[in-house]
Parts: sequence; C-alpha cells; structure tokens
Amino acid sequence: MNIILLTLPHIAVFIIPLNGWPLMLFYVACMFFTFKITSLSGINDIKWNRVLLYTTCWIGMNYDEFEGHPQKPPAWKAGIISLFIGLILIAFCFWNPENTHNAILVFIAMIFIFHFGLLDLNAQVWNYLGRNAKPIMNEPWKAKNLADFWGKRWNLAFRDAVHKCIFTPIRKSFGMHIGMLAVFLFSGILHEAVISVPAKGGYGGPMVYFLIQFLGILIQKRTPVLKGRCFTWFILLAPLPLLFHQQFFNKVFIPLTNIIGV
Repeated sequence: MNIILLTLPHIAVFIIPLNGWPLMLFYVACMFFTFKITSLSGINDIKWNRVLLYTTCWIGMNYDEFEGHPQKPPAWKAGIISLFIGLILIAFCFWNPENTHNAILVFIAMIFIFHFGLLDLNAQVWNYLGRNAKPIMNEPWKAKNLADFWGKRWNLAFRDAVHKCIFTPIRKSFGMHIGMLAVFLFSGILHEAVISVPAKGGYGGPMVYFLIQFLGILIQKRTPVLKGRCFTWFILLAPLPLLFHQQFFNKVFIPLTNIIGV
C-alpha cells in the first residue's frame, strides 16, 4: 500500500499545469507529505495531538525516534558554521553578478544553508525541547564507503522513508540486492521527476547516476581494494553532471535564483 501511495506525486507531476521551478517545488512538497503519511503507517501508539508538529515542523521521517528522548545534548556549532558559509557564498554571488559560476555557487550555498544549516539547527532545537530529533546529515564527509554514505550519512529523512516503504518489504520477498536496487531505482525516478521533468530535458541522467551508485556499492562489496574513500568519492562526484544536468540549471534553478535576486 505504501509503495502505491508513493506513486501518486509522480502521477501528479504530469497532470498539474506547472513548469520549471514551480513544478519542482510542488513536487517536493507533495513527496514530502506523502513520505510523512507513509512514515506513520504501522505505528499503533500515535499521539495524534502531536502529529501536526511531526508533520509540519520536522523534516525527519521516523515518528518513533521523534517521540523518544534525546540521546545527547544539542550541538549548535556545525549548523551555525554551515549557515554562515552558505550566506557568505550567497553574498559573494550577490556582489559579483557577472561571475559565470554563480549558479553552481548558489546551488552549493543552498545545500549549506538548508541541509547542513537550517535543518541541522531545527534538529538541535527539537533536541533542546526534549525530542530525539537527529540531523538528516550525519557528517557525510566521514563516509567509509558508498553503503555507509547512502545508508547512514546522507539525507537520513529520505533513507528512513524508503527503508520502511521500499527496501524492507522488497528485501523480505526478493533479497538484499533486489531491495537495494529498488531503492536506487525509486531514487532515480524521484530525481527525474524533481529535476528532469520541470526542466523538460536531461531525461535519464538522474536515473543513470543512481544506478552507478548501486553498481558502485556492489563493486566495493566484491573488491576489497576499492572500499576506500578515493573510489567512494570518485563514484559520488564524477557522475554528478548526470544528476544535476545543464537543462536543470538553465530552465529551473537559474530562473529560481533570479526570482530571489541572486
């Protein structure tokens, strides 16, 4: 049932009469709330008076974790530093509008501001208020291999959602590798919908990127000499132009940054 529910935002992308960055933001919002709904399935002890807070004020997708007690005190430093770095990059682009690399710099700045900055600080606030909210980024630069990066360090909100709705049920029926393949295929479809469809171009690039990640994990499991960080970061970074292709920057991201004046 959860897998069927996850398909609805993908169908909506082709029905809603939007294009460019409005379509991208609409899809992200639909997918976010769909993940939230599926994360509540199968949980018997739901405190419905607090579901609104969980659904709208926290990015994570693990309800049981959110209702737990903090395992460690709040750590504000990393989020503040990341937010500061992102704002510096935005300021540089604002004061140097002729810089040909502004789109890439703004894109990196957004990751620092949101993924490593505001969302990290959001977790620390909830931690301070007595919730076991963990940052969705778990020091990804410390990843030992691709499985560690995708499974334990990068965007844990997405990881928790697909682990529950896709990986676990498919692994039980078809095994570990098919479960992993299903997750990366779904991630490819999701990124095609959020990146390629609004851009009306670059189709196939995001899917190929995530299939490369899947193959990279299999290679590292079978080839001990390639389990190090060099191969890991090569597989993560070298094919990035397939994921965030030029059509996305030209038709979606740059028009969005023009709206906000960067």
